[in-house]
Amino acid sequence: MTARKPAGHYTFKVFCSFQMQFTFTEKEVQPDPGGRKEDFEPTDAALRVLEQELAEHCGQDYVVENVQVEADSQSLIGFEPSPKG
Repeated sequence: MTARKPAGHYTFKVFCSFQMQFTFTEKEVQPDPGGRKEDFEPTDAALRVLEQELAEHCGQDYVVENVQVEADSQSLIGFEPSPKG
């Protein structure tokens, strides 16, 4: 005999994982201590700011308990120099 589900809504804590592309300014990156001299990675402070921004944005529609952001020099997609002015 199968248990009968009560009618209503069921709320679950759901773990979500995704990757996104984000551009950091030159002030938000630092040399990668474990990389080559030309390797850069986002600073911890820049990653924390991004975590907060994502939590606030997603929190407008969802209850957000935790946001973790990670990136290192191996995640670099490309570099575009600032225009000279």
